[in-house]
Amino acid sequence: MSTSTLTERYVEEVVRRLPADQRDDIGEELRATIADTVEARAAADPRSAEREVLTEMGDPVRYAARYTGRPLALIGPNHYPV
Repeated sequence: MSTSTLTERYVEEVVRRLPADQRDDIGEELRATIADTVEARAAADPRSAEREVLTEMGDPVRYAARYTGRPLALIGPNHYPV
């Protein structure tokens, strides 16, 4: 399956928040993961399956944070424990 504009937009949003030396590898990995997941669904409409997969993956900013280990909040639980 070739990646669509929707997948490319998602990947670009993720990789632009990563260190430059990691962008290419993670971008390729992410495209492959999305394509494999869409293909595994064997849906009649690949576009709707792609949209479902990207929705399940969640916000690209949060997805990128998994790779960087950076917090998403300026002031959070580390500064104000419960």
